[in-house]
Amino acid sequence: MPETVFKGSQDSDAADVAACRVPYRVFTDPEYYRREQENIFQGETWSFVALEAEVPEPGDFKSTFVGETPVIVTRASDGKVHALVNRCAHRGALVCREVRGNRPNLECVYHQWAYDLEGNLIGVPFRRGLKG
Repeated sequence: MPETVFKGSQDSDAADVAACRVPYRVFTDPEYYRREQENIFQGETWSFVALEAEVPEPGDFKSTFVGETPVIVTRASDGKVHALVNRCAHRGALVCREVRGNRPNLECVYHQWAYDLEGNLIGVPFRRGLKG
């Protein structure tokens, strides 16, 4: 098995994998899934999330996943492309539920915390409490 994905694996099916016959359990075993998430999608490697052409205009965004992590790719008003974890810092809800579109900022549906397209927090409702 590839050492970069399954470090130190003593898998009895290694010969089958080397012969290009992938055992069925590679697709169904929870341990394989956990190791794949940990070593590929959460490891210290880059992951392709979008083409620059998919967010051509300022305000354009595209949401997707890297493994189990929701991400959003945005083009800010200065024209730069950003890739952000699509989660609110407050309670972890998604800040963008659409697959793609155009908007000036991102807002969490849970408590309406707002973020600019670079991922900076720009607004918190009731910051001073309900009585202001």
